[in-house]
Amino acid sequence: DLGNTSIRPEGKVEKFMAHFYNLDIDLHDKYFNDRYFVKSDKEEEIKTVFNQSFLDTLAKFDNLLFTANGYDLYVSFTSPMTVEQGLVIIDIFKASTFLSP
Repeated sequence: DLGNTSIRPEGKVEKFMAHFYNLDIDLHDKYFNDRYFVKSDKEEEIKTVFNQSFLDTLAKFDNLLFTANGYDLYVSFTSPMTVEQGLVIIDIFKASTFLSP
């Protein structure tokens, strides 16, 4: 259960607000943290299950949106869907070892 978790590109507003408020969850990868804004009500769980392979895969893309609601996972993009983005989704789920039973 990943709770209510959201990962989206980190924009200028989020970077500015980070100086004043603790809104973003920092995971164990600086490159990923610099690119993506992470919010979750299950912070400890996602810090445990989002491994390096998963973060590396997400960090390759600029326009990715990842949402979890309990056990439901959603991946979308901020631009219209393309075949290449479909392949990205396959890569993301391959890197999601936390989905394995």
